[in-house]
Amino acid sequence: MKSVIKYFITAAVLLCTSFTTAVMAAEINWTGCGITKKAFMSELAAAYEKKTGTTVKLSGG
Repeated sequence: MKSVIKYFITAAVLLCTSFTTAVMAAEINWTGCGITKKAFMSELAAAYEKKTGTTVKLSGG
């Protein structure tokens, strides 16, 4: 009985993780103040885009 429960829990976890990877964002929108944007967010967004390929749109300020 325990092995059957383990099987269903494992199957449920694998099913859930497959759905989350399929819904990954292709773009992130960030809104904040101009001070933060100029201080570090522009460089951070560029580095994140380079590493992950996900576009980061900055707005605000």
